[in-house]
Amino acid sequence: MNYKTLSALLANADTLDWQTALYLPVDKSRWGLDCVAIVENPDGFDDYDGDDNPVAISKLHYRYVVQCDDVQSVVLNLREQCPAFDLHLAYRAFIFYLENDAFIRIEPNRAPSF
Repeated sequence: MNYKTLSALLANADTLDWQTALYLPVDKSRWGLDCVAIVENPDGFDDYDGDDNPVAISKLHYRYVVQCDDVQSVVLNLREQCPAFDLHLAYRAFIFYLENDAFIRIEPNRAPSF
């Protein structure tokens, strides 16, 4: 399996394969920039659990979160709005996207509101 920290994925989102998906721990309290993520093609597994997670990933207490092309879109959108890229802001934009199914909006010269 392909393991990377979430910070590494956000910093290098442009290198992610659009066919892969992001899997994070089931326990959301473990999420953060230092969280170890799994990046795998969801079609590359034979067995799936009742939530359509690959059994091999589910056994590690990880779950599907989002396709990697969505991660790329979140980071690209943020970079277009805020050329001074910051990983903490990228993480907040990622969480905002997951919770709202929308890109975060950064007002010029203002800190983002969450």
